[in-house]
Amino acid sequence: MSNFKSKKKIGLVTVGADELNGPQYRIISEQMECICEYLGWNLLFSHSISAYEKTDVLNNSDKLKKLGELWKTIS
Repeated sequence: MSNFKSKKKIGLVTVGADELNGPQYRIISEQMECICEYLGWNLLFSHSISAYEKTDVLNNSDKLKKLGELWKTIS
């Protein structure tokens, strides 16, 4: 089993058209945590974004700034 493990750095950004307290964001994050634990990956962050329209993130400078900051943690 150890042959499959590597020390990858993972960041999870989940975007959906529901309120951030919706269960799908928690479920996706928990599932990714389990996968990372199994594979020996380092999950650096899990960040959820609520976006109803395609341009909701593109037109929101705060969300774009946050994504840029998160990206720096894995690069």
